Amino acid sequence: MATALALLTVAMAFAMVSGPGEVEATGNGEEPRLLEEWEITTYGGDEYLVLLGTKRYTTSQLDGWTNVYIVSDGNPSSLAGALENCTTIRNVVVSTDIKHLGDETFKGCTA
Repeated sequence: MATALALLTVAMAFAMVSGPGEVEATGNGEEPRLLEEWEITTYGGDEYLVLLGTKRYTTSQLDGWTNVYIVSDGNPSSLAGALENCTTIRNVVVSTDIKHLGDETFKGCTA
């Protein structure tokens, strides 16, 4: 339980920090674009799996990924249990347009 609360505290800190949001600069002269679910993006030098905050995910869906980047579907949203019982999660980055984490977002997480 204490570990889940610590993870929640870290995630809340990420939510309050202005991050790259949903837009990824391509770096090759193309226009920036929105990140899509299941895409892999780089943040702070590490690779992250992009997830939607309005969906719920399971450990098996994450296929061993420990870094997740959560974006909204275009509407300000809540995570509300999005990562409940996902035991592989170690690092979470939350897009600045996610307005509420929800009480059960990290319930059952053991990282």
